[in-house]
Amino acid sequence: MFSQKSAAPDSIGQNLSKPEDCLARELGGCPALSSLFQSILGEPPLTRASRAYEADHIIYNLGDPAHSIFYLRSGFVKVTALSEDGKEIILNVHKQGEVFGETCLCSGERGEMAVAMESTEVVEIKIDDLIQHLQESRDAMYGFLVAFCQRLGRAYQTICEFSFDNLSKRLAKVLLRLANEMGRETGAGIELTHYITQEELAQMVSARREVVSSALGRLRQQGFIDYTRKGRLTINRKAVEALVEGTMQLTE
Repeated sequence: MFSQKSAAPDSIGQNLSKPEDCLARELGGCPALSSLFQSILGEPPLTRASRAYEADHIIYNLGDPAHSIFYLRSGFVKVTALSEDGKEIILNVHKQGEVFGETCLCSGERGEMAVAMESTEVVEIKIDDLIQHLQESRDAMYGFLVAFCQRLGRAYQTICEFSFDNLSKRLAKVLLRLANEMGRETGAGIELTHYITQEELAQMVSARREVVSSALGRLRQQGFIDYTRKGRLTINRKAVEALVEGTMQLTE
């Protein structure tokens, strides 16, 4: 079964910089990076200081001052929220080439926490730099608004899933999103390139780990997924899609 991770310790970062050829290659290989952020990261020298975080280290915490957004140069980052009793819910998982922390535009304080899921490198973009570029380019402004609205729409979708879908369907939808965001094709199915724990899956569907563990066991027995004790999760995309669409059912 999947392992569990301990709580994330305080953030520990190391200042890094990238040579010109590395940054240029990264920009070309990250289709999710909009022209807006290419211009911010690439002017005028093609080197910009970045920061490295090891797995489970906090990039920013709940209640921290919010004056920046972040570009994910490499690795995976999860954005989480905490309830008053300490229950953690994963709101989103970001991969290389994506931007996170954009809710800093809503208030001057972080309402969520960002944590590295593996060795990760991020570039900080000051909100003043962002606003300057948005003011200078209508196309950049439009692109940013579209991206922001897409994330808002996804948040609404998640609320609906929590309200109306049973656990099996919520879990199936999360597995499909993970397959799309961090999966690679193999002969056995879509293998996740990052090791996702049962606890993390439970936080994505807002359920107890024990309940998710039982559901994963049924999915495995019926051929929807496969995994080993220390291996990565492999997803049968067509079968899981059929489960979401209702053309296949998970036997209890």
